[in-house]
Parts: sequence; C-alpha cells; structure tokens
Amino acid sequence: MTAETLLVRCAVCGRAFAPPLQVDRATLEALVVSNRYECPHCGSVAVYVKADHFHRLEVGRERGV
Repeated sequence: MTAETLLVRCAVCGRAFAPPLQVDRATLEALVVSNRYECPHCGSVAVYVKADHFHRLEVGRERGV
C-alpha cells in the first residue's frame, strides 16, 4: 500500500507538517495556492504558496498481506 501526504516546510523552524489541504500531485499543479497556516511545531504563522508544498510518499503493508 502506498500513499502520498502533502506537506509544507516551516520557514521559521524548518520542520515539515501536513496542512489541512490534502490533494494529489495533479490537483496541486492545477491549483493556485496561497494559504496561511500555523506551524504545529513552533506556532509561527506564514503564507505558503504552491512552491512551498511537497508530497512525501509513504510505503507500507496492508494488514493481512
């Protein structure tokens, strides 16, 4: 089983976090993104554009496989 998580990297602390917006790569490419998020790690609030977003591929095993 594979899944992608959309993440942004905080400009202040440098840690990545998942924003409320979760879309696949094709949808992200089609969107105009300029969202304000609060970093759950340091509390910094910033505006993030499409270039600040990236996908992380997570590969795991399904139960019973």
